[in-house]
Amino acid sequence: MLIFTGSFFIVCWLASFSPFVSALELAFHQQLLVLSPVVSTSTEISAAALKDYAPQYVLLLVFALILLQLLFIDGQGHAFNYLILVVFSLFMLQMLLAVFSQSWFPAVWASLSFIVCSVVLQVWARWPALQTVVRPEAKCSIALLRQLIAKKGYNEAVQLILSCPFSDALYDLTYDLGVELENTGQLKLAREIYNWMSQYDPAMREFVERVDSLGSTDAMDQNLTLDATSNMPTQFGHFQLLGRKGRGATATVYEAHDMHTHQRIALKILNQRLEDNSGERDIMGFLHEAITVSTLEHPNIVKIHDADVLGDCAYIAMDYISGYPMSERIRRRKLLTAAESLRIMRSVLSALVLAQQKGIIHGDIKPANIMYDKKRDIYIITDFGAAHSQQRINAAREQSQERRIVGTPAYMSPEQLSGGRADGRSDLFSLAVTIYHLLSGKQPFQGKKLSELKHNILHQEVDMQALTVPDSIKQILQKALHKKPYQRFADASQMLHSVLYCQQKLLEKKGAN
Repeated sequence: MLIFTGSFFIVCWLASFSPFVSALELAFHQQLLVLSPVVSTSTEISAAALKDYAPQYVLLLVFALILLQLLFIDGQGHAFNYLILVVFSLFMLQMLLAVFSQSWFPAVWASLSFIVCSVVLQVWARWPALQTVVRPEAKCSIALLRQLIAKKGYNEAVQLILSCPFSDALYDLTYDLGVELENTGQLKLAREIYNWMSQYDPAMREFVERVDSLGSTDAMDQNLTLDATSNMPTQFGHFQLLGRKGRGATATVYEAHDMHTHQRIALKILNQRLEDNSGERDIMGFLHEAITVSTLEHPNIVKIHDADVLGDCAYIAMDYISGYPMSERIRRRKLLTAAESLRIMRSVLSALVLAQQKGIIHGDIKPANIMYDKKRDIYIITDFGAAHSQQRINAAREQSQERRIVGTPAYMSPEQLSGGRADGRSDLFSLAVTIYHLLSGKQPFQGKKLSELKHNILHQEVDMQALTVPDSIKQILQKALHKKPYQRFADASQMLHSVLYCQQKLLEKKGAN
C-alpha cells in the first residue's frame, strides 16, 4: 500500500504542474470570490501568490495525512469518517480564506487526489470480501478464506462461511477457525461458527454449549441443578415446563411435567421452525432420532414417550434422567476407577448389542452422551441424533448422496474421518476413546488443528502407559482402538464378553486378596 501511495503521489505531483490543474484551481477560486462580502478592487491572483501557495504544497500536506491514515487509522468506518473530515476541512479552509480575505489556497486538486487515493486504498484493503460480491464463483473459495483468516479478518471470514455450502475442506477450515476464535476470547464469533457446523454435524452442539458456558457467569452447581430462566415459557402443549436443562445449537431441553401421564419427562424442542428455510428437512432429521430410539427398548437407552410437531415446533418427550453426563466428570477432574470403567463399558455395550442387532449405529459415542442416572444407579446412552442404520448408509452410497459429517471429531473412528464405510465397530472405537478419556483425563488423540487431529487418529498409536488400570482393561481398550476395523472386536457382543470376563477375573482376584 505504501508503494502504491508513493507512486500515486508522484503522478498527482506531476499533474499539478499542468495547465488543466491551474485552470481548475483558478476557476473554483473565482467562484468563491463572488460570495465575498468584502469589496475588492481586483480579483486577479498575483504570480507571487500562485508560487507561494501552489497546489503542490497543499498536495504534500494531503499525502502526509494519507500516510497518517495508513499508519494509525484502522477499520472501514474510521477511514470513511477520516476521509469526510479531511475533505470537509480543506473545502471550508479554502472557502473561508477566499470569501473573507480573498486569499489564494488551491485545495481542489489535493482534495480530489485525497478522495481517489483513499477509495483505492479501502477497496484494496477489503478486496477479498468484495470478491464475494463481484465474483460469486469465488464466494466460497478456501484460499480466500485462508487469506481473510491470515489477515485476522475474522468477521468477514465468519460471514463468508455462513453463506457457503458444506464441504469437507470447508469443515476442516471452519473447525480450526472456531478453535482459534475460542482461544482468543472471541466467543460470539466462535458460537456462530459452531452453530453453522452443527447443521451438518449434530455433535458440534457440544461445542456450542461449551462456548455458552464459557461466556456465562452462572456456573452449574454441584448437584447439576437447572438454570434459572425468568423469561421461560411455562407450558408447551400438554407439557408443563419446570425449568430449562440445557440449550444446544439445534434444540433446547426442558424438565417438564406431562399433564396427560403425570410423569416427569425431559422435553427436547427443536430450535428450528417449520416456517424457516429448510425447516421441514431439519424437523424430519430431528424426528428421525425419536423413530430410531423408539425401536430400541433397553434399560441403558433413553426411552422415548412421544414425538410430534406442535404448531411449527418439533419436540421429543423422553425419560427424565436425574443425574449428569460423563463429560461433567471430566470437567470436574473426577476420573473413573477401573471398576467404574468396566460398569460403563458393560452398560453401553449391552445397549449397543441391541442397536447392532437392529442394524443401528449410534455414530456419536462420547462422554456427553453417556448419562449417569443417580436414582437407578445405571448408565444410559442418549442423543441418537447422529444415529443411522446400515441400510440407510448403503442406500446413500448407491445413490451417491452427499455425505455429511456426523460425530465429534476427537471421538470418531478412522473410517468415519476418512469417509470410509462405518459400521458397529466404529461405535466400539468411539467407546474406547471415551473410556480412555474418562480414565486419564486427556484424549488419546489430540491436535491443535483438525488436520493434525485427523492425522493422529489415522496414524498415531495410543499410549496405554498413561492409564493406571489393570492390564486386562488396557488390552480391551487396545483392541478396540485398532486402526483397521477387522482388527477390533467383531461386534459389541464380543467386546461385552471380554468386559464381563475381565470384570469376573478382577472380582475373583479381589476376593482372593
